[in-house]
Amino acid sequence: MPVSTNVIFHYTNSLEVLKLILREGFKLNYCLEKLQLGVGYTTMAHPIVCFCDIPISQSKKHIAHYGKYGIGLSKEWAFNKRINPIMYVDRRSLIADLLHKLLKLGASSKKTATMGGRKKIQRMPLNSNTAIMKCCMKNYSGVSKEDSDYRFYDEREWRFIPDKEKDLDFIRCNANISVSLDDYENYKDELNNKISDYRLKFGPDDIKYIIVQTKDELTAIIEFLRTHYPCTPEQFNILLTKICTFDSIESDY
Repeated sequence: MPVSTNVIFHYTNSLEVLKLILREGFKLNYCLEKLQLGVGYTTMAHPIVCFCDIPISQSKKHIAHYGKYGIGLSKEWAFNKRINPIMYVDRRSLIADLLHKLLKLGASSKKTATMGGRKKIQRMPLNSNTAIMKCCMKNYSGVSKEDSDYRFYDEREWRFIPDKEKDLDFIRCNANISVSLDDYENYKDELNNKISDYRLKFGPDDIKYIIVQTKDELTAIIEFLRTHYPCTPEQFNILLTKICTFDSIESDY
């Protein structure tokens, strides 16, 4: 049995959100994360979209946690979009100590930014490479909302991070890749509004699975694809073969 698939999955907790993703693509949101590194830690927010490559036969716990609606996309699409599995770091490891030192060096510079209509002095990383490296990492285990020793490694997370240097759509947002805890808490809505028009898009040929919760919702998602999803009749017929329900996953795998 494979420990990963040739598909990356994104799960959500609403049929309407799933429809929105199908119609418009993935919306970025700033995600706040605490990364423990040696004796220190850093807490920052990054604009990301998260996926996993857990096989459906092993995904019941993951789906129950993140939502019983989902979409699976080919890894070929993922590689073309420069989506990558994140690096899991044990907080006591050598690489954790090295990253902590890099982040401490980066925090020595300051810049002035306008937030909430007023100027604010921010401590910022010396270069964007350090920020990108940090937002590609997660602790092997740590505190979650439900567990004091949750193993994040089991989530097999893949992550999309926009390219601040080459991604023209993100550059036009004039947004940061890395945001401090204080700025996130004070300006969360403003930060997310900056990137509200950004979408990570895919086409019908990239889709491998569409997951709804119950059999009763099959008609609704099929009608949505028929009337609102831009695809050819041939692509529509193929998409019909890719729809499954969480209830069937729960009972059959």
